Amino acid sequence: MKAGRSFEDIELSIATTHTQVTDDPEKSYSDWAKRRGFTIEDDKAIQTLLVGSVDEIKDKLYTLREITGANYIVLGLPNIEEIREFGEHIVKDMTGK
Repeated sequence: MKAGRSFEDIELSIATTHTQVTDDPEKSYSDWAKRRGFTIEDDKAIQTLLVGSVDEIKDKLYTLREITGANYIVLGLPNIEEIREFGEHIVKDMTGK
């Protein structure tokens, strides 16, 4: 007899560090790195730092899901307008996939 549920039955979530849809990810990575005292390369290696175009962020989210097995991803978005845009361009396309 074992206690609790099996790991496969548990719903997992992961929180992102920062999310930004942009056509200039290098500038965003540079700004983020300066604020935190890291290099751009350090920040690019952070799996939960989602910066880039809509397609790049979708790819990162699929990768995060594959790596972690997470069913839910909590996004770090600063305002309601960005949340709407993210939902419209990214979540809508990923639903059911």
